[in-house]
Amino acid sequence: MRKLFSNHNSQKGQSLTELAVSVVILLILVAGMFDVGRAIFTYLSMRDAAQEGASYAAIIFLKDKDDTRTDAQFRSDGCTAVHDRTMLNVEDSNTSVVTLINGIDCASASLLHDACAGHEARVTVQLRLPVTTPFIGAFIGQDITLRATATDTILRPYCK
Repeated sequence: MRKLFSNHNSQKGQSLTELAVSVVILLILVAGMFDVGRAIFTYLSMRDAAQEGASYAAIIFLKDKDDTRTDAQFRSDGCTAVHDRTMLNVEDSNTSVVTLINGIDCASASLLHDACAGHEARVTVQLRLPVTTPFIGAFIGQDITLRATATDTILRPYCK
């Protein structure tokens, strides 16, 4: 009878140890789920921002008949407007935005040959998202690079 009770007391300590180990693992998994949810939310925001920028780039390069700006000034103004429009929808200031018009960097694109109807405007938004989950960052790295790209067709002006 005495042997039965002494074995029972040692099992109480074993149960407590198992609980402590499993709670730590479960807390790491829960924190990992929060990181995954944050990454998905951030990616969706970036994708929406890229789509907004691409849609805006599809219509912004139309020059008015009375516009006296040079092509370089108009490109600079248009590219800045697309960048600003994209950044309105992104919360993190560490986000980078790249705009390509017909496969050429926006600042170098020609208004007559590249930024005209039928060609594409592509906006890419990129962000390095820090991983906050303990121990997981040691395996996958301390940052995750998120990249969202949206492409839209330029509607006007017609190519010359």
